Amino acid sequence: QQGIEQAQDIAAWLCEKEHYESMYISAKSRHEKNENIVIAVSNLRRAQQTVLIALQEILLKKNQKIHILSSLQEISNNVDTLSVTPATAIPILPQIPEMLQDPNIFDTSYDFGNKTQIGAQRIYEFCHWAFSRPENRIIIGCHSLWARSFFQQLSSSNHIAAKSKIANGGVVSANISARRTSRL
Repeated sequence: QQGIEQAQDIAAWLCEKEHYESMYISAKSRHEKNENIVIAVSNLRRAQQTVLIALQEILLKKNQKIHILSSLQEISNNVDTLSVTPATAIPILPQIPEMLQDPNIFDTSYDFGNKTQIGAQRIYEFCHWAFSRPENRIIIGCHSLWARSFFQQLSSSNHIAAKSKIANGGVVSANISARRTSRL
């Protein structure tokens, strides 16, 4: 229940005019198209539920898809970091309101099931996916250890997100850019 309330808090925060505009409208006006945001989420149900509830305004109004990526799966050996949904299957999310239960909302083509790679490899796999996208903004629903590892590997070690775990229901914004290396 606490996770649902945290997702509802994010949804309320995003509905505030300045947050919604900075996330969607300003991107639309710069590029004059609706396809400049892509939403990606871990293959774990708790992240999927959070994203569905937190982004329901965008999902309902903009006909957005949610891309389930196994590369965003939490970095840990704990049992709660394993997906109970088979690869490429549509997740069953019983705590989600009926209006968000459309199975066509998910794109599971990048859900390869439970993690078989170490976290660093999955972070680079996500980066490869992200930089192959035509959209200029990516909203991801991931997990605290994954996010901290992402920032530790790909940003200055002085960045706050590289030092601290994101709280449940936390939101971080970052600009990322790529240069070609042998890793991508």
